[in-house]
Amino acid sequence: MTLSECTKEELIWICKFLDGGSRFSIAEALVEISRKRAEVNFEKYTKYSEQSEAEFRAYVEILKPYDGMKYMDIPLEVIQAADECIQRSREADKKARMYLEESMKN
Repeated sequence: MTLSECTKEELIWICKFLDGGSRFSIAEALVEISRKRAEVNFEKYTKYSEQSEAEFRAYVEILKPYDGMKYMDIPLEVIQAADECIQRSREADKKARMYLEESMKN
């Protein structure tokens, strides 16, 4: 990571970090910023991963009473509700994977 990759807030933090009589270097400050970025991205990953899991559990619960039935015998409203849950689960999972990849880059 370089200074040019930092946000305005991060550059201000580096200035304050170094101005406070810190014995650390800019390189060490950049490592700390990378660590913080990874931590934030991992927290977002966790949030979306839990959301994806909850939506998938809701999908399973919606269809549980119809276990063993033919698909055609399940009411359309139930199928639509289950489909909405699985779509939300997939969207949350996609976001979770994106944030996991970001947290691993830093």
